[in-house]
Amino acid sequence: MTLIKLRKKPAAKNTVRLYLDAYPPIYDPITGKSQRKFYLKLYLYCMPQSQVEKSIMTKH
Repeated sequence: MTLIKLRKKPAAKNTVRLYLDAYPPIYDPITGKSQRKFYLKLYLYCMPQSQVEKSIMTKH
């Protein structure tokens, strides 16, 4: 059984990136390698400062 956790990693400009952490690593048959981190290409603002950043944080 593989355990998956949602994790945050600090990024530039007051943001954090979201990624999935898998244990044990998942084997990818296409590349032939095991992969543990899966980046979601999503980010969150730590402390939204502008009106645009605040509106992005409140939308679902």
